[in-house]
Parts: sequence; structure tokens; C-alpha cells
Amino acid sequence: MPSIRPSLGDEEEETPLDPALERLRVKLRRLVMVSTLTMLFGIAAVLVAVIYRINRDGGKSQGDATIAAVLPADARVLAQALDGDRLALTIETGGETRVLVIDLAAGRLARTVALGRQ
Repeated sequence: MPSIRPSLGDEEEETPLDPALERLRVKLRRLVMVSTLTMLFGIAAVLVAVIYRINRDGGKSQGDATIAAVLPADARVLAQALDGDRLALTIETGGETRVLVIDLAAGRLARTVALGRQ
């Protein structure tokens, strides 16, 4: 019955390595293990940093906020702008244009600026 393993020629059996080559093989194996562990540690550090940044809001809720009684009943919003925790609304009410600056952190009206015509 023919052999399934391909023939290696005259050297069918593995010959032991020279002691110097064996030491080199052990060093290379150790180097590969150290580099693999270093890479895994780096990947773990990146994952920890990403999870930290996702959850670093300090328990503050990012949900919906309702600021009551800021807009008059007949107001029409013309524009809005957000800067950090302040919201500027340009509104038109009764033929007059005003800018309302709302402090979102405190949930109150910070300033009202009336815009007139010259």
C-alpha cells in the first residue's frame, strides 16, 4: 500500500537542530510571544479608552428637556443656533423680531435681544 505522506527524499525523519539554532528558535518563539502580548495589551487599552469616553458623562442625563414659558403663544421661530449649553432662537412675534438666548444647563431664559429696524 502506498504511503499517503509525501516523501521527503532521503531524510524521512527529522534531524535534531544544532544547539545554536535551537537557542535561536527559543529566542524567536519568546519574541513572538512578547510581541503578541504587547499587541493584545494595546488593543485592550484602546477598548478601555473607548468605553471610558462613551460613559464619561458623569451621570448627567442626555434625555429630552422641556423649557416652559419661553416662547410667546404667537411666536414663529425663524432660526436657531446651538453653542455648548446655550441655545439662541430668533423669533418673530407681533411684527417684532427678537433673539432669545436660553441656558440649557439651567433650563431658563438667559437673555432677550430685541432687533429693530433703522
